[in-house]
Amino acid sequence: MGSPEEVGAENEHPRHRVCLSAFKMDKIPVLESQFESVMGLTPWTFCTGATCAMPDPNLPAWYVTWTEADSFCRLRGGRLPTEAEFEYAARAGDSGLYVWGDTLAKACDYANLADINVLNLFPGWSVFPCNDGHALIAPAGGKKPNRWGLYDMAGNVWQWTADWYGGGWYAESPVQDPAGPAEGTGRVMRGGSWLNGPTGGRVAYRDGFHPDERYSGAIGFRCVYK
Repeated sequence: MGSPEEVGAENEHPRHRVCLSAFKMDKIPVLESQFESVMGLTPWTFCTGATCAMPDPNLPAWYVTWTEADSFCRLRGGRLPTEAEFEYAARAGDSGLYVWGDTLAKACDYANLADINVLNLFPGWSVFPCNDGHALIAPAGGKKPNRWGLYDMAGNVWQWTADWYGGGWYAESPVQDPAGPAEGTGRVMRGGSWLNGPTGGRVAYRDGFHPDERYSGAIGFRCVYK
């Protein structure tokens, strides 16, 4: 878990071994239609500005707080994945920089990340040198899955995990089923979104965001089950 020494930010080090108990994971992020049917909420309609997408039942639920995502998974008999579970599932047995390997050109086959379409919104943005066909959020599951049949493990929407964020957590993380620090100010989000280029699209890239705030960048989620 994490990045080799010559790659990534300080919070992705040290690279370390993790052992996980068995779990099952949603193949795609939770959809707007699923979220609304369970929670009776449509938070994506609160978003305003050029980075906001029109409602669509086939889009992943986004503009969702961590608290709402956690409640949804529990109501469905599951939970949010730990950060370690998410990276394990995203890697699918591979150690490459990205979900699909190490090349930049294949990004658009597997993920809706910052591509040349984003330059229309943000000239000069760092992007992948390809066209994924979408300027903003795209319908879930529209790209190739990773080696384990999981879709959108990179790009489209960030995805909440269960863990509190800790920049130095990897130095003290236990080997067996790590669940993150005991406390913090933000919850870990993983996978990057349609706004993330070659740096943020890496499989080991990690960040944190306040659990009760909404991010138009945007953040969605998927659930895991035992």
